[in-house]
Amino acid sequence: MPIPISLFHEALGAVLQATRWWLLLLFLLPWGIAALWPGHPTWEIWLFREGLIVGLVQVGLWGTPLLRLLVRHLMLSTEDETRLRTLRTLWGPTSWVVIGVWWSALLLIALDALGVNTTAFITGLGVGGVIMALAVQKMLEDVLATLSIMLDQPFAVGDYIVLTTDQQGTVAHIGLRSTQIHHLNGEMLIISNSDLLKSRIRNFQHLQERRAVLSCVVAPQTAPEILAQLPQAWTEALSALSDVRLERVHLKRAQPNGYEYEMVFFVTVPDYAVFMDRQQAAWLAIVTVCQAHGASLAFPAQGAATV
Repeated sequence: MPIPISLFHEALGAVLQATRWWLLLLFLLPWGIAALWPGHPTWEIWLFREGLIVGLVQVGLWGTPLLRLLVRHLMLSTEDETRLRTLRTLWGPTSWVVIGVWWSALLLIALDALGVNTTAFITGLGVGGVIMALAVQKMLEDVLATLSIMLDQPFAVGDYIVLTTDQQGTVAHIGLRSTQIHHLNGEMLIISNSDLLKSRIRNFQHLQERRAVLSCVVAPQTAPEILAQLPQAWTEALSALSDVRLERVHLKRAQPNGYEYEMVFFVTVPDYAVFMDRQQAAWLAIVTVCQAHGASLAFPAQGAATV
């Protein structure tokens, strides 16, 4: 991933803005005192520690904006608008986590320089971290689920997804703990990200075409020659419909109430309203062909759509 020149300019400006000149003076002060009054080991050790701590504070101030710029560049340098909206939600929390780790590392270095037993300190932090993790287990599950959504991208803002019959709609916002979905009825569904990933998600955003399967039953007294003519007549009628790609028309089986035909076609426009319009036109074409050939439909007739 190429790094733009503007990022270097922005990083240089951030470093200069984060520079505290009085901290640099305090950092250099021990070296000057040690040079003027040498021969005091205790005094020199104290000055060295003071200078080290001051230097670490300044390094931390420099690293904070640089890490923020680095995280922003790595996460927000995509041209995919839907993915960009999702990453913008996660950029802030991710930056805080990285900066927190950065300052924690500097704190451990400073404590070690002061003679503190950092091993016991780290062990205590580990035990405290386990206790805190157990206390906020559900929250951590949601945060990790958010990271999974960011990496795997099962859906993005603007996608139409279906979880269950009652839970479906357009993704409006993907947050750190939950996702907001605009339901067809108008209300807003708010589902935790961990529960969302445990569900079976159907994403219709990349749907290119819809498949329709229509079944109709012709009356049992229909003559064999008419039964043979109907598939070809229906093929011509359905092929003439706009935005329709016909796959097949077949006499499927004989039933007690008549002869069942099955027609399979694809509507090449993903819009559901267009799909229903073409399915309606297909049924009208089926009825018209039956009337033209003197055949009558037996009931019940069935229609099913698989999308």
